Amino acid sequence: MNMRYALCLGLCLTTQSLFAGDATSRIIDRGPHHRTWFISRPGVEADGTPSVITNQFTEIATGMHYEKNGQWVESEEKIDLAPEGAVADRGQLQVTFAANLNSEGAVKLITPDNKTLRSHVLGLAYYDSQQGDAVWIAFVKDRTGAILGDNQVIYEDAFTDIKADVRYTYTRNGLEQDVILRQNDLPDPAAFGFNREATRLEVITEFVQPPVPAVTQFIIETERNPVLRQGRSKPRPHG
Repeated sequence: MNMRYALCLGLCLTTQSLFAGDATSRIIDRGPHHRTWFISRPGVEADGTPSVITNQFTEIATGMHYEKNGQWVESEEKIDLAPEGAVADRGQLQVTFAANLNSEGAVKLITPDNKTLRSHVLGLAYYDSQQGDAVWIAFVKDRTGAILGDNQVIYEDAFTDIKADVRYTYTRNGLEQDVILRQNDLPDPAAFGFNREATRLEVITEFVQPPVPAVTQFIIETERNPVLRQGRSKPRPHG
């Protein structure tokens, strides 16, 4: 058995045994990413004298709680209808989804440290990493979103020229944006003069007046061929 799974199994079994039988439990401490449990259950000493056995452990998870009225409240992966479209406000991330995907700042996200990120999908593009060139192949269009399940918003048939949906998933520890392709026959990169083997499909998302980021630079990989390096320095498509 993989050690990671063995550890998880051991923790799960230990936790279940703590709550088993006549045990009583209560939460004695909460924080943004943890809660501490106090557990007690009846026991018997070696001489037969009744006693109480106590245990305490801390459960951790990213985004476990959010602050509401000065108290830590358990986060919920839940999206609700709102006048402007939909809202997810039962977690550390506060997210608003516009009714129409094709609107500036369609997704508004407020981080736990009160920074606001407003973004919207612009479209789909091909990027030839060998040539350093890019071309638009589809643009976002007017589409009304719908709540899918408890914690997803989907905008179906969201692009011109390409059959694809845009789906957002809200969890207690983040927000995911996915583009779901609904067709297999995408345009041939060669039709744009691109190398099929070096071309990738990109989702272009624009952030509107974002906070000034703290930038840390480090090299992940270096292209040693100066010709290829110069080509890859060309900007992505825009406007």
